[in-house]
Amino acid sequence: MINKLHISNVMKKFNLLTNISIIAFDLNGVPISASGYGKTLYDFLDKNTIYDKMINNYFNDGENIFNSNCYNNIEYILSPICPRNIYRGIFIIGPISQKKNNCIGAPYKPKHLYSYILKSLRLIFKDFPKKHIEMEKEKEYSLHIKKAIDYIDSRYMDNIGLDEVANYLNINKSYFSTIFKSETGESFTNFLNRLRVEKSKSLLVNKDYSMLDIALMVGFSNQNYYNIIFKKFTSYTPLQYRKVYTVYN
Repeated sequence: MINKLHISNVMKKFNLLTNISIIAFDLNGVPISASGYGKTLYDFLDKNTIYDKMINNYFNDGENIFNSNCYNNIEYILSPICPRNIYRGIFIIGPISQKKNNCIGAPYKPKHLYSYILKSLRLIFKDFPKKHIEMEKEKEYSLHIKKAIDYIDSRYMDNIGLDEVANYLNINKSYFSTIFKSETGESFTNFLNRLRVEKSKSLLVNKDYSMLDIALMVGFSNQNYYNIIFKKFTSYTPLQYRKVYTVYN
């Protein structure tokens, strides 16, 4: 089932990041939501039957880029809302242009940025829900686990482990490990690493720290292990993540 509010929020963030308009449709051609669209862009989209042409190109030729050569090289990019199931709907990214001056004021984006544009959308879609620790705090947990999560959130940057948190709670380590996994659905180490990865994302995007600096700042002992764990949770290396989010700035 499509979460329309989630899709709308993702598109707003994408438009803010890239300055590219974006619209989502279901497979019947009914708009779900849009960001950055005014009357001019809606009229251009409708008049030139962009949705129909892009869907036909995608299903017939496997093409996800549509070029209106007669309109100053105005282009659109198609991306399925769900990469594994296009029948859940599509995003149409654009208009964008290969020329800085064009008839509808579409932003100029060189062709080599297209892969970054698509990666940005997928990353935003994946990252948009509340950060992991905030989601965990909203769940119903026993008092011990609530206190453990608060403690981890305040000490994740230090060299903390299962022993330290169990001692803080004044309970047996094995018992703590068992109830922590039972209530959170993951091991203590996995939970801690996931939190550290989430905390590192804002440093990657907003600060000019080295990868080693960031790894140490969020509690990893070395850069190589940080790279491995980051890719485990995001499918990207920290450097790839930084490039995707900063390529427009």
